[in-house]
Amino acid sequence: HGPGQGSREGPALWLIISPLAMDLMPLHAPPLRFPDSDNNHLHSRHMDGFVDDTTIWVNHFESELSTSPNPQRTSTSLEAAAQWWEELLATTGGALELPKCLYYIIGFKFNKEGSPQLQQIEDMNTTPILLQDSTTGTRTPITMKSPSSAHKTLGVMQSPDLSSQGEYQRLSKLVHDENIQLIPYRLNPLDSFTYMHCILRPKLTYSSLVTNLSRIQWQKLQRPIQVTLLHNLGYPRSFPLAAALAPVSE
Repeated sequence: HGPGQGSREGPALWLIISPLAMDLMPLHAPPLRFPDSDNNHLHSRHMDGFVDDTTIWVNHFESELSTSPNPQRTSTSLEAAAQWWEELLATTGGALELPKCLYYIIGFKFNKEGSPQLQQIEDMNTTPILLQDSTTGTRTPITMKSPSSAHKTLGVMQSPDLSSQGEYQRLSKLVHDENIQLIPYRLNPLDSFTYMHCILRPKLTYSSLVTNLSRIQWQKLQRPIQVTLLHNLGYPRSFPLAAALAPVSE
């Protein structure tokens, strides 16, 4: 399928083909629609794409304002939209890697006080989404994930419930792995500062704008590698970080 991994013409061809394919989505796929409170402005979209990573959006917001939410209806619409995208990709010479696909269905239930709570998979009672490979005819079940289950999106572990536990676990492993690699080298102070500002800091802060980690969580994340860096800089582990890492005025 396509020109092959790493080919020079691949990005240019995809840049031409993908917008044309996305423009065809409205033919067989309902959009995600949200009006404002006065119903004067309407936001509508079918999908988003970043290179070859795409997300399809579906809802029935306006009609379900006057009826009970219907997760099965949403699931059926999403299945039709995803199948149409698979067919469009197959027509262009590409393919949707069905075993790697996944989906979320986001719905709310309300308690007696009217406070909303995200529904879990067991609350929805929907039939699994199956997509057919247009080339082989094989039907593949698509993984449905819980709203509290994180999925890596552009390098960040995110979940629909807006919790950052998945990203916290990813960053914890990142710091652990970096620290294991750093300890044997015993970098001098200059190299330690270079590593800290040019390598470690960008890796840690990449996702900071879209996560909601607390100050305590950030401190706990960084502590293991801070001990190593303090040692390399010539400070005892009990030395105040504010003094050790403070900017030096010229």
